[in-house]
Amino acid sequence: MNWEEIRQSARVLIVTPRQNEIHLLEAMFETAHYQKVRSTSKARYLEAIVSNYQPDLIILDTDLEDRDAYEVMERIQAEMSGDEYLPVIAVVRLAQPEDRLRALIGGARDVVDKPFDRLELMLRARLQLEARFLAKRLLAGRMVAITRARALLPVS
Repeated sequence: MNWEEIRQSARVLIVTPRQNEIHLLEAMFETAHYQKVRSTSKARYLEAIVSNYQPDLIILDTDLEDRDAYEVMERIQAEMSGDEYLPVIAVVRLAQPEDRLRALIGGARDVVDKPFDRLELMLRARLQLEARFLAKRLLAGRMVAITRARALLPVS
């Protein structure tokens, strides 16, 4: 799958309590020609949104008003199977090194300081999406190999 195909099919979920940041992030992804971008300011519904939307990337502001963002990351990671790779980019307040570490421990695959550089965030999103789609391809190939191997086993 090439980058254009990834960008066309990737589902991005933006989670931040501030509407101005939602509008900014949505505009950034739309300007970069992403087709499937959703956002929410209501983190209390996040697990249901993730389950229904099945994002390929989550941009998560750690400064949520209605939930602990680190707990949310841990719960999302815990609900995934061991082979799944769902990247979360945590957006944390600048000069809060403990927030960066806590985000990484909680399951974030990358961390961006706030205020963030737009180009840096978009490049990090691209890297995480490339890794996500590579992981999906590897998992699919592994499942095909397992199915073929089982077909070769003698029936007992």
